[in-house]
Amino acid sequence: MSDSKIEQLINKNQKLSLLLGYATGLLKIPDASRMDDEYFNKIEWLFKAIENIVYLDKKLPPMP
Repeated sequence: MSDSKIEQLINKNQKLSLLLGYATGLLKIPDASRMDDEYFNKIEWLFKAIENIVYLDKKLPPMP
């Protein structure tokens, strides 16, 4: 495996770790009353970020 391929895998791993932390924060919302438009915008960002990293091999979108 080439050095560039290894570096690419390391970068992808770091980005996915960031997404895991972000998702954990979203899932810790204690009650449904906080599920407003801002919450759903964050969920939408999470799905877009996963799509970019896992499927499209692109950068993370700007965080909300």
